[in-house]
Amino acid sequence: ANKRKSFDVQGNGTPKGGRLDPEKLQSLYGDCIKLANDNKITAKNAWSMNLLDHIRGLASASETDFVTAGCTLDAAGKIYSCRVDSVHTETFRVVTGLSRSAQPKEEDG
Repeated sequence: ANKRKSFDVQGNGTPKGGRLDPEKLQSLYGDCIKLANDNKITAKNAWSMNLLDHIRGLASASETDFVTAGCTLDAAGKIYSCRVDSVHTETFRVVTGLSRSAQPKEEDG
């Protein structure tokens, strides 16, 4: 059965959660760790980082040690928390818009 797969935002042609070759996996890891260490992960760019989609590939790599695993978990936690903040902000924005549109307009008399 052919199931549709979503593709990542970065456009490197790999399905989310799909296998990356070791070079791309290390590049993804390096980029995300650098951004996490520099505190440059934001609600805007967290959605374009697909470290969470490929964390299993990093965990199962033969050269993964505890330091790499710890840094990966730290970066993944920061990405996830920024995504949660983004969802909260957007949801609050929608709720605010709905409450404004639901209020009856006062007529000048």
